[in-house]
Amino acid sequence: MGYLLKYDLVEKIRNDISSNMQLKNLWDSLYQRTMDFTRTPQLSKPQDTVKWWHLIWERLGDAAFVCAVMPNEQLKTFVHDVVMDVCNKDIDEWLGPWFRKRTDEKVATLETAHTGIAVAVAFDMCSILFSDEEKKVIFSALREKCQVLCKAFLKNLKTTTKVNNWYMVILDGYITVSCVLNDEKAVKEGISVYQELLKAYSKDSYGESLQYSNYASLHLCHAYEMVSACYPALLKQLDCSVYGNLIKWYVASFMYMKPLYGEWGEHVAYPRSLNFGDSAAIFRPSGDLLIHLSARLKNTVPINAGLARWLFDVTYGNPSHEPCDRSIFGFINNYHYLTIMLFSDSTEAISPQGAGMPLLSSFETGTVVFRDRWENPKLILGIQGGYKCNNVTAHRHFDQNSFIVSYLNERMILDPGHCCYRLYSHRHSVSNEAHSTWTFETEEHRLICQKPVEGNFLSGIQEPMNKLKIAEKIDNIGVISSDCAPVYGEDFIRAERSWIVYNSNVIFIVDRIKTKIPVKVNTHFVVNNRNNMVDERIFYNLRVVIRRNGVGMKLLPLSAETEKLIMERAWGFAHDCYHPEPNNIGQGKEGSALIYKYTTEEYKTKHIHVYALIFDKEEHIKKWHAVVDDNHYRILPPGDQGGVKINIVSDELIQIADCNNNKIYHFDGTDVIEK
Repeated sequence: MGYLLKYDLVEKIRNDISSNMQLKNLWDSLYQRTMDFTRTPQLSKPQDTVKWWHLIWERLGDAAFVCAVMPNEQLKTFVHDVVMDVCNKDIDEWLGPWFRKRTDEKVATLETAHTGIAVAVAFDMCSILFSDEEKKVIFSALREKCQVLCKAFLKNLKTTTKVNNWYMVILDGYITVSCVLNDEKAVKEGISVYQELLKAYSKDSYGESLQYSNYASLHLCHAYEMVSACYPALLKQLDCSVYGNLIKWYVASFMYMKPLYGEWGEHVAYPRSLNFGDSAAIFRPSGDLLIHLSARLKNTVPINAGLARWLFDVTYGNPSHEPCDRSIFGFINNYHYLTIMLFSDSTEAISPQGAGMPLLSSFETGTVVFRDRWENPKLILGIQGGYKCNNVTAHRHFDQNSFIVSYLNERMILDPGHCCYRLYSHRHSVSNEAHSTWTFETEEHRLICQKPVEGNFLSGIQEPMNKLKIAEKIDNIGVISSDCAPVYGEDFIRAERSWIVYNSNVIFIVDRIKTKIPVKVNTHFVVNNRNNMVDERIFYNLRVVIRRNGVGMKLLPLSAETEKLIMERAWGFAHDCYHPEPNNIGQGKEGSALIYKYTTEEYKTKHIHVYALIFDKEEHIKKWHAVVDDNHYRILPPGDQGGVKINIVSDELIQIADCNNNKIYHFDGTDVIEK
């Protein structure tokens, strides 16, 4: 055995498995799936939907780990044969699939790093399986087909103006391979790059989306563990608390566990998270990352360590029924050997309530989350709102001031999410029109869409083009307001959207637009129609009633009487997760999202629009009513008593009345004050 699994650690793991039921369940599931995919000594199987690069690390790494802890001939044969087969592949194959660019100077790709990591850790844990001649072949492959190529890529850090998750992944390849090659100089070089890449993180989030924050952080986590095992004296130079600060963002963005149904079946519960940008709707952080944070931060940042363990327990609570497909590449996250290795060192779980997390929270990258409660929430509202800092900005969508709503564990307003980049549907899914926000039209019939949010710590941080004016909860009222005028260009003075949330049932949306040139406003609402489950009713006055899986939603354009609107229907995509190849499960079909577009009849330089979203159980939704009187908008619950009312007093002032408690609040754009 090598560095990762010294003999005393193997003995400890065996003892821990026998004495901890949760760990035993995790081990049993890992062991069973490993035995299943090693029945034949080939890495790829006929039923696989991805190519070998995209599953080599999870399969080879887990097989080597299980073989080291509980050896048998099947595992030995698999590890030996796969390692030697891969090491004998041509260097071009180590550069990945056809869609990875080849250049005159060979430089690493994501697939290069994954391949090198897989071979390196498999050899490290099972070196006894290889002859001296085979070891020479392995070392040569690791050096020439991975380490050299990774170094060639990482040297671009000195000249590039943009960094993204590729650097973290390829750095992990460089450090892991260098550790196994006993190249301390290279490891120290890698540690310097690690320190520089930590600057890509915002204080509490990461600009490339949830999914890519996890992918980047998983690799920094793995590099950390390799240094810990091989060069422990250097470990003090690595700070895992930086990406550990993502945990509250992950916890706030997580919504619930639930089967996906349709092609996915009815028996496995998948996570759902707020999936803005290129992120899977079934996102959960990788189990290895969560347990790593729980173990490594327990003495320094105990709240984050406890939250990481809580999120692991909630989202990996039934490992025997979870699929393991496209995992370590970050498509459908799961847990692997690091989870088993570090589990006994992880801390006790701390719930969001125990950590004092608020019901309304905002993060530097622009995510704003409101929920009515932590335990079994009815209503969760996620907003892509004003941001403070994005040190990296790949994988963004044109989605400023867009939002997602879940009610009773049913996504009603959703984000398109993430699909194969090589599909036309990806281009549509990224577009402004595919999100619940605005586009505009000039008198010359020019369509105005959002500019991309950009910024990188190497090229200077761009002044935010969307500014969060308020995110506050007072009594039964939550108010979030965000102005993103700059994303539409210099002709826009104001593009402010305010969400006023009342209890668990009502969201008012107040849009205030001011421009230098006359424009029409197109307001889009993107509704979940996965598996064709929507029962819709569109009424003559543009009001829409949606019923889906026992949940009802009313979409009411309340100000349509003061500024006439035209409503059109379009179709979009609701993707579950990314797949590198087209025509695979996870890719949403056209029509899996319904898009309702409300367009003003007139070109004007000033628009004020009020919409209401009402949520309840399907059988109760028809009992909710709206009353409009000039600039007063009231929502009446079943029984027509109480409810909530807003009054647009002026361009700046909105009066909010809680008719149940006879309380009045004034919202002036930056403060909510009880009157």
